[in-house]
Amino acid sequence: MLQGVNNSAYINGLDFDSSGRLHVTWTHRDFVDYTGEDVAVQGGLNGPENNHDLAYAFSPDISYTWMNNWQQIVGDLGQDVPIVPSSAGITIFSIPKYRYHYWRSTTTFWTRTPLPFNISSINDITRTPTVIGKRGKLVAPPFSDDILAILPSNAPNSTGLTILASSAPGYFRDWRIVWEVESGFSGEVLYDRYRMDTSDGVGGDGVLSLFYVNGTAVSVTDFQFTGLDR
Repeated sequence: MLQGVNNSAYINGLDFDSSGRLHVTWTHRDFVDYTGEDVAVQGGLNGPENNHDLAYAFSPDISYTWMNNWQQIVGDLGQDVPIVPSSAGITIFSIPKYRYHYWRSTTTFWTRTPLPFNISSINDITRTPTVIGKRGKLVAPPFSDDILAILPSNAPNSTGLTILASSAPGYFRDWRIVWEVESGFSGEVLYDRYRMDTSDGVGGDGVLSLFYVNGTAVSVTDFQFTGLDR
């Protein structure tokens, strides 16, 4: 589906929406002709510092045909036409590097906002950004206009976790802490998106259920958030 040209496409995730369309976003990591000792682990000049841009496409037919944000065909697996960096309209934002929060409305409008540096967190999650580390998750509860950011601490030897919330009325700039703990989350956290979805036919109960590793134990913690919109 994705073919790089002197670079590789790093997919953020593949997700179906309620209409059955498949959405994908990714970043590109440029390749530098480099033979240093850390090249085998994607370090040195070919590390994540080389990531750039946010690209997006969706498929209305379970990945056979791919379209850009404006419903122009950019990939066709039946015709052996992959999406390449020069495909029309796939780059939503030209990003040099580092972090923003990007979101797409149901009307195809894209917005980006940075996480603020002035959040007073016991895990100091926004004041000590790292190039690599445990990845977080963005969660959009279907019963709320808020969005949740589940952010593991990337401080050395830390196992802390912080959950932030931000609201649509605040244009997703009003980030606040809704829960955090200093230890117990030693790996990247996953969540059960289907349990959170209370739509007809899905059967979810609106609970945010986190799946994670705590030392050598696999654990599940459930959250029932109420009053997020405020």
